[in-house]
Amino acid sequence: LDSTRLLTISGAGGSGKTRLALQVAAERIGAFKHGVWFVELAGLHDPEMVARQVASSLDLPEKAGREWSDVLLAFLGDRELLLVLDNCEHLIDAVAELVMTMLERSSGLIVMTTSREILNLSGETTWHIPLLSNPTDGHGANIDDLMAHESVQLFVDRARAASPNLS
Repeated sequence: LDSTRLLTISGAGGSGKTRLALQVAAERIGAFKHGVWFVELAGLHDPEMVARQVASSLDLPEKAGREWSDVLLAFLGDRELLLVLDNCEHLIDAVAELVMTMLERSSGLIVMTTSREILNLSGETTWHIPLLSNPTDGHGANIDDLMAHESVQLFVDRARAASPNLS
């Protein structure tokens, strides 16, 4: 985030994109004068509602006779903030268009997105999360062979965190 205004974290579903974005945002919360804002897009189905969803997440009131994108852009102005847009893949074109406009008009804005695919915008920095290694055939595998795989290590780690007495 120190070297880009647009960072997209991409990867398969369940790969940890949101978790990583939230961790990065939490670690940077004090670095933005006007805060860090999280916008969940997973439940949104209408591309025409992207600007409204972002504005609502920023607690912006509706302005009679004004488009949500105009309300949003007026608010952003020169504010210094990080905007995290989560689960963009099903609205990729609408998100890309809004992000491009916001970045062009708001010099203090940094945007981090999570998506299964990148936005394909000029200046976008991407961070792809690879899939964890998995055992392909568990038949006859011993524990050492299984523990060599990242997915098994993660499962065991989470199981031990939930139940510390697990050996």
